[in-house]
Amino acid sequence: MVVITLSLSIYRSIDVEDNGGMYFMLGVCLLGFVIIEVLMIVFTRRGDLPKGKTWFLYFVGVCVIFEAIFTDVLLFQ
Repeated sequence: MVVITLSLSIYRSIDVEDNGGMYFMLGVCLLGFVIIEVLMIVFTRRGDLPKGKTWFLYFVGVCVIFEAIFTDVLLFQ
């Protein structure tokens, strides 16, 4: 879902003549949240973060999905 949203934001930023950079930045912001999520997963698997805090990983994952949905809605309103 994140890859689809990122590709749609790049397409929309090229397609729109004004405020195209805003659409691109929405995709970059979403990509930043995904990178943070992946880093947290890596730290949890290596043992740097306690296993009891895995609920936070699921919470951040749900927030990433919501952000992808809201970005898609904003791209094509």
